[in-house]
Amino acid sequence: MSVRAATVRGIAQAITDDLVGSERGMLGVMVSTEDGFELCRSAAREFSDPGRLAAVSSSLLALADSSAQTAEIGASQCMVVEGEDGRVVLYAVPSLKPRLVLTVLMKGSSNLGNTIYLARVTALRIASAVGEAQRRATGT
Repeated sequence: MSVRAATVRGIAQAITDDLVGSERGMLGVMVSTEDGFELCRSAAREFSDPGRLAAVSSSLLALADSSAQTAEIGASQCMVVEGEDGRVVLYAVPSLKPRLVLTVLMKGSSNLGNTIYLARVTALRIASAVGEAQRRATGT
């Protein structure tokens, strides 16, 4: 990324704060790097171990990538983990190098399709805003 990490963190924080504040059933959202470090988080409740969640989210999305490539369906974009009490949706933020991972935690009563849609829209918003910041920083 050619823009500073603090700029990316600020962009992601604003977008994830907006998401958490607008959606019923949302437990939290985190953006982390592909190597498992947290950039930001917004939560309706506190994460018990945010550093571990960032690392595990990164690893799971890497495993999803490996599965998708083995199945010859292209790079993975999304992975869903369904638990007894909720869901975790992992979504790759497109077009950024290094790649960012969006982790969305929802209550079990939430609509899965809506959760995936929200994750996708949020990932695209982050990618677009960071891309715009990169263009401004480089003058292109």
